[in-house]
Amino acid sequence: MQIIKTERDDVIETKMIHDNGEVDILEFRPKEGGKKRYLLNGKSVTGVTTILGVVAKPQVTEWAIKLAYEDCLDKDRYEIERILENKDWASKRVSGEAMEIGTQAHAWVEEYAKAHIKCKPIPALPDDKDLHQILQPFVDWCNGRKPVTLKKNSYDKNSINIAPTNHVKFLESEMSAVNKKYFYAGSFDLLLEIDGKKFMCDFKTSSGIYGDSYFHQCAAYWGAWNSMGYDHDIVGAIVIRSGKKGNDFEVDARYDFDKHYKAFLAALVIYKKGQIDINIEDIYEDTKNPI
Repeated sequence: MQIIKTERDDVIETKMIHDNGEVDILEFRPKEGGKKRYLLNGKSVTGVTTILGVVAKPQVTEWAIKLAYEDCLDKDRYEIERILENKDWASKRVSGEAMEIGTQAHAWVEEYAKAHIKCKPIPALPDDKDLHQILQPFVDWCNGRKPVTLKKNSYDKNSINIAPTNHVKFLESEMSAVNKKYFYAGSFDLLLEIDGKKFMCDFKTSSGIYGDSYFHQCAAYWGAWNSMGYDHDIVGAIVIRSGKKGNDFEVDARYDFDKHYKAFLAALVIYKKGQIDINIEDIYEDTKNPI
């Protein structure tokens, strides 16, 4: 299979030319949401994060409850009733602000990676204090200036379980992939090489790596990536998380794609309300060969 990636306006297009001459075109619109975000040959494809939305995230619920409580402490009954009526939840307000800075950080990481890939001048870190605090640890890690640091306890968020000896090699940036068998699509941030080994990588600006949901996400990308005929020698997934408060940097590498791909396919069954032909044997076989 021949794969050609082009970027135009606000669309990233991946053209797949099969050995039999058939052509598939996957369009990814990063600024769009819903059914227009991913299109395969003009037809809407469900995104990975949408599918994984069926997986419970109790820590997010607890966080939202805590914020709501704190938000109401200095408000009178009228103000609280207005919040309830307008559904102006504290978590929604905070999430909106976090999403904006997260989008800016992702854009800079993409620019930084592409500069390395295309041998162009490396962009300077942003002057904005919050963005600088997020991105400086990432740059330090990429250049081998942050060593492996094991967790001190289960609450420790400043741990790194993989680090390059010198610096990472950027192979791809903002790659889209589609799995035609299960009709889902997604995009991952980076394809990296660390000390001769390839890793699929996602960059996060959340407050922590909770549970396995990020790795279910990476495994779904892995399944789609392999199904398109890309490299089969990716050894693991890395989640790089850099918080917004400074001194809050975490790198977690996992190597068990099969386990997380099974979890993703289980979520897909739930998302489709059972109206998809996947059985236990299929899941087992697909984790061995997700083509």
